Amino acid sequence: MSNWIAISTTIHERPEVQGLAEILGISEDAVVGLLVRFWAWADRESVDGCVEFIRERQIDAIVKHQGFAAAMERVRWLGFDDAGAHVPKFDRWLGQSAKRRQQDARRKQQERKRKAVGQ
Repeated sequence: MSNWIAISTTIHERPEVQGLAEILGISEDAVVGLLVRFWAWADRESVDGCVEFIRERQIDAIVKHQGFAAAMERVRWLGFDDAGAHVPKFDRWLGQSAKRRQQDARRKQQERKRKAVGQ
């Protein structure tokens, strides 16, 4: 298991981040910190974006901010059902297959740069 997650360099500009900041009454930068903490935890605890038996209260405790899980659900970046929590689009950014795709894309980009410099 690798101990990193991908974060978009424009994450702070996303409407969901701005919505979370407004809902929680904190800055976009603080929201990004909470998201990193949450996504790192989700990446460790799940292979498919589902974490059984977890509820809002536990997620709030994990990120150390009351109301975070409900706010995430409101912007549709987290869902709950009888089984537990679900992270939508988990496979796009988190998990081993997403990390392999991101590493492959970075390697290909670096190869293209080397070829362009060599010409």
